[in-house]
This record gives sequence, C-alpha cells and structure tokens, in this order.
Amino acid sequence: MIANADRRQEPRLRYSWESQLYCDDIRGGRLARMVDLNSKGAAILIENDCPFDTGKEVEIGLMYPKVVNGNFEIIHEHRPCTVVRSEWYNSSLNRLVVQFHQPMEQPPAIGNEYINN
Repeated sequence: MIANADRRQEPRLRYSWESQLYCDDIRGGRLARMVDLNSKGAAILIENDCPFDTGKEVEIGLMYPKVVNGNFEIIHEHRPCTVVRSEWYNSSLNRLVVQFHQPMEQPPAIGNEYINN
C-alpha cells in the first residue's frame, strides 16, 4: 500500500489570497489566507490565537482569480462549511481544512487559464 497516495479527484487552485471566516461566536469574522481551493473545500491559514475545532460550522468569504478566454475576473463567494481538520502550521498560524456544505457548480481550477492544469 502506498502511504501518500494522491486521492484528489480534481486539480486544485493553489494561491495565497485573503479570505474571511465567520462564525456565531466571533464578531466581525476572522481574516485568513486561502492557500488551496477545489469545488468541495478549501485550506486556509489563520492565526492560532482563536481555535476552530473540527466539526465547527463556519462561513467562508473567499475570492479567487479566474481567467477564461483571456478575460480576468475575481470571483467573490460566501459559502457555509464545516471545519474537517485543524493543524499546527507554524508558531503563529494554524492550517484549517474546510468542506463546503454544497460543492461549487464548477471546479475553480478546471478551465481556468490562471493556472496550468
């Protein structure tokens, strides 16, 4: 058995852009940095002074670039999601993996000329 087999079902959009996490117990949300996006979820970096436990229901405000036929757009979305993993990243950041409650209609990396698929 291969220990690190790639289980990804679609290409990821990897970049480092600001995002926002919102939940009931944090007024105004928390600034975060999205580093990985696909149609079912995202990975974000967030300051570790406010823990987001596995299973916590949150909403993510995300932005991502999309270029189709030479037209550049910035997509803005708010999506409800659940924290599926929270792990130490460095002395000041945690890496959260969230799963969207409803997948995106179109995977953000497929057909997007911003990245090389």
